[in-house]
Amino acid sequence: MFFIGISNNPDPLQFAELLNEIETQQQLNVTPLHLAAAHGELDLVNTLLAEGFDINSQTKHKRLMPLDFAIQENRLEIVKFLIAHGADVNHKIIKGFTPLSFASQQGCLDIVNTLIDNGADLNTKTDELNTPLHIAAQNGHLNIVNVFIEKGLDINAANNDRLTPLHLAVQSGNLKVIKALISHGSDINAGCSSMCNTRVETNITPLLFGVQSGRLDIVKALLEAGANVNAKTGDKITPLHVASQKGFLELVDILLKAKSNANAKDHNNYTPLHLAAERNQFAVIKSLLLVEGIDVNAKNHLNSTALHMGSQLGHIEVVKLLIEKKANVNAKKNKGFTPLHLAIQQKHFELSDFLIKNGANINITDDQGCTPLHFVAHHGNLEVAKLFLAKGADINAKTIESYTPLHLAVDNDHLKLVKWLLKNGADVNALDNKNRTPLHMAAQHGFDKIATVLLKHGASVNLTKNQRKHLAAKYGQKVVKTLVKNGADFKNIQLDKNPFSGSEFDQQQLPSTPPKVRIQKAEATISKPEAKEEPEPELPENKRLAMEEKEQGNAFYKKKEFDNAIARYRKAIEHDPTDITFYNNLAAVHFEQKEFEKCVKECEKGIEVGRENRADFKLIAKSFIRIGNAYKRMKKYESAKTCYEKSLTEHRTPEAESLLSDVENVIKEEEIKAYFDMELAEKEKEKGNELFKKGDFAAALRHYCEAIKRNPDDAKLYSNRAACYTKLGLEDCDKCVELDPKFLKGFIRKGHILQGMQQQEKAIFAFLKALEIDPNNAEALHGLRACFIENSNLEGDQNSEKIWQRAKHDPEVQAILKLPAMRRILEQMQNDGLCQIS
Repeated sequence: MFFIGISNNPDPLQFAELLNEIETQQQLNVTPLHLAAAHGELDLVNTLLAEGFDINSQTKHKRLMPLDFAIQENRLEIVKFLIAHGADVNHKIIKGFTPLSFASQQGCLDIVNTLIDNGADLNTKTDELNTPLHIAAQNGHLNIVNVFIEKGLDINAANNDRLTPLHLAVQSGNLKVIKALISHGSDINAGCSSMCNTRVETNITPLLFGVQSGRLDIVKALLEAGANVNAKTGDKITPLHVASQKGFLELVDILLKAKSNANAKDHNNYTPLHLAAERNQFAVIKSLLLVEGIDVNAKNHLNSTALHMGSQLGHIEVVKLLIEKKANVNAKKNKGFTPLHLAIQQKHFELSDFLIKNGANINITDDQGCTPLHFVAHHGNLEVAKLFLAKGADINAKTIESYTPLHLAVDNDHLKLVKWLLKNGADVNALDNKNRTPLHMAAQHGFDKIATVLLKHGASVNLTKNQRKHLAAKYGQKVVKTLVKNGADFKNIQLDKNPFSGSEFDQQQLPSTPPKVRIQKAEATISKPEAKEEPEPELPENKRLAMEEKEQGNAFYKKKEFDNAIARYRKAIEHDPTDITFYNNLAAVHFEQKEFEKCVKECEKGIEVGRENRADFKLIAKSFIRIGNAYKRMKKYESAKTCYEKSLTEHRTPEAESLLSDVENVIKEEEIKAYFDMELAEKEKEKGNELFKKGDFAAALRHYCEAIKRNPDDAKLYSNRAACYTKLGLEDCDKCVELDPKFLKGFIRKGHILQGMQQQEKAIFAFLKALEIDPNNAEALHGLRACFIENSNLEGDQNSEKIWQRAKHDPEVQAILKLPAMRRILEQMQNDGLCQIS
């Protein structure tokens, strides 16, 4: 009965379809009373109540009552009727909403007043402690906001996150609501809490929300009302910090005009200038630099200036502007890095040239004693090396461990650069603090081509016994033959059972350079041992102790004694805080313990240490993968995706590509799950049904598509959508032949659609029109024959003949039948027994 009551003139097909929905509605506990209330069928609501339907029955998932259904569809008459018959006006649905909260969200002013008049609790709060005023303000319903203000609701009430109605109004961007709240005494500088980049930020004012949204009109209104332009969050972030970082130039200018502090520092000592330089906000930087007293050389917690940040990120126009304003081009940050060091480290060579031309010291050193040319040698850029040498770079400058640029070029296998350095005066026999020459390094890594070049330029082949023994065992005959050919003595070398034990080369590596791993074991002659030589210099004490702790940690890790492993890795970090691998290992333990946040924290520390000490990019890539894996386990899939992408920028590996692909698929699946809502799907389907009945197939299609997104497992939705496509296809065919009456395919496709809809008579006419254009068209001929066959099978020959006789009396069909080609077609069909010609 209730189905019939929904429509005064129900279509039989729609009626049958609605009957199929009964089972779904029962599963959701949606009663006929719910639906009658939603559709505004007052007589039916009255009848159902008389038959004993529960006026306060609730649906399964959201606990919605018939009253809530009526509110959602703004059915005022039904709301009044239900209340008059005992509907509970203060019941709570999902998230702690009451009917008054719900009506405030929907913007139903008359219903809000009705609920208030019938005892709705004005002081009700949701699970998040939002009042009806919060909800109305958030959704921009000015009239309802004014009602609640008049009723005396607390205009400064704070929810769980200390958000007031004004905060929510600013977030939603409704200026009229904002002005109404301000005019009635809303606290313009109230502070709240909010999630920012996976952490909770505190003391956020409405002005900061306004700046974040980029709304000029809202910011102006708040400032005119007395908002504190220099209000700071818990992390000391001001509105100017946010506007500068986001590049909102007009907001920056308004804030500065309102006396915002251009030198304000956040908890990491970042000024607005730092943030603008980091994000390459050129116009904002230009505006900030016009402020009297701006500190262009302000330093953050890492002692970085804005020029450091612009140089590291390659923002050359920003760098030019900062230098014009007297930024210190030789300022040093932590580890002694200058803007020039950072530009070279990130391979911004054009920017490096600009810095040099504008006063950057070509031979300035960092805390490790590395000059810019050391960095160039590490990267192997020959053209930049030539430029630096022309500018006066010291080709034989030494680090604190006495590495020259040639040492680093050899250690990183840059053959062309090695040749050029040697031709331009590099000391081929320069010794580091361990008495190692560039040739030692070439031999250590098995770089026989570089070794040959060094020997041609006079490299000494003097090697200790341990060095010769190590080279013979580890790097093979090719390097050994090269050295022997040039005078090195490899006779009487006896190998240890473990040829790598005690080897200086096996344990040491250049600080700030990635280790090379190339193992090529070679055959060696075993004979009597020579007299013992003095032992080679060992690792620095702190590094030796760190490695010992690491090995013990590894042993504990393999035995799953994680607490002991953590203790050992932390000891290793205490001894040597510059090695990224210790942090990575510590993070691995936390990952196994499912302490994923700690895992992320240790990896992030490791990446910072790695970058400062120029660790192998592969290790940094590995750290990003581990962070991504931790985020994935925490179901923070977007963060995981970002980390996998960062790993690929460091070092592209199949593992990272696979992980990225997997998490992208998970994100898609989660988006689909988050969108799933059976109740909303039902509502969308109902809207589609109504529009379909009215003949608005395009609009109906949109609602069916939305319903499918909400509930992709409902077969009926696809059937309904298919019906829309059929109707739209027919409309398109009609429009097609209207625009071009000779468009053959338009008639053929129309015929196929009508044939599928079992409208054989209309289909015959469409195919005949097609044959009028092209009497020999096989598809139209086949369609026409199929229509007669289908009709004959379904209705019998007599009925088929009736359809044919009716078609023949159509003037357009008569004109087609006069065509000679058409007569031949019909004669053939007559012979097949499909029609009779008369």
